[in-house]
Amino acid sequence: MPALSKSRSLLGVILLLLCFAQAAEATDTSLFSARVHEANGAKLGYRLFQPKNYDPAQKYPLILFLHGSGERGSDNLAQIRSNFPDVFLSDKSQTENPCFLVAPQCPKDASWNAETLSQVKAILDSLAGEFSLDPNRLYVIGISMGGRGVFNILTEYPGLFAAAVPCAGGSDPAQISKMKQTPMWLHCSTRDRSIQHYYDLVAALKQQGEEVVWFKSNRNMSEPNMPWESVVAEVSKGRRFLYCEVLDGYHQDSWTFAWKNSQMPIWLFAKSKEE
Repeated sequence: MPALSKSRSLLGVILLLLCFAQAAEATDTSLFSARVHEANGAKLGYRLFQPKNYDPAQKYPLILFLHGSGERGSDNLAQIRSNFPDVFLSDKSQTENPCFLVAPQCPKDASWNAETLSQVKAILDSLAGEFSLDPNRLYVIGISMGGRGVFNILTEYPGLFAAAVPCAGGSDPAQISKMKQTPMWLHCSTRDRSIQHYYDLVAALKQQGEEVVWFKSNRNMSEPNMPWESVVAEVSKGRRFLYCEVLDGYHQDSWTFAWKNSQMPIWLFAKSKEE
């Protein structure tokens, strides 16, 4: 490899390492309003982040976040207190891409199944009636149980979302014809028990004629299977399906990697159903 190419690749790794090395900060829960959706006797608490200087004359994207099993309950707080994608709350992100974020809380002993997701869909519908949302730029992100929830909601409501970012959590490849209607950036760790689901999903996408950009690396990014510049290039090409696999990672590394993936928000906000 020419010395210049080596230098550029090393620079790319160093820049990404600096991004990954930033200390994680607790989510500022005061940024969210606490709400409860009630219909037909069923209640579901959720938290809503509203962009600063909201202007009803503009159309805003919305990100739905589905938490993992550890954040279930009824306090309407746990789902944003930990493991939340704070990257979308930063001043930089909100300046470049002002958006709403909604985080419902799954009840204890329940899961993101058809029943609870119907309540989530009702929340989205109510917010669309209350705020000026862009129906072409609804996004969904989920971790662990919420990763499975992402696959479930793509199956229950195919074509509703412009893009999805599932992190860990199983899927049913038999539903690929519905799920593939939505671009996905998959994230999972090799030591995660759901890893085979991701292999099967990637295989199912390929069998459907879809191209999947598969990026592999250890957690500290010292041994990626392709230069980070190549990942940036694939994102700029508007790829519909990407997969980041953390080779030496455990369960939580799936979304830790995603939150520190500087290209993920760029890819996400570029997606629109108007494409």
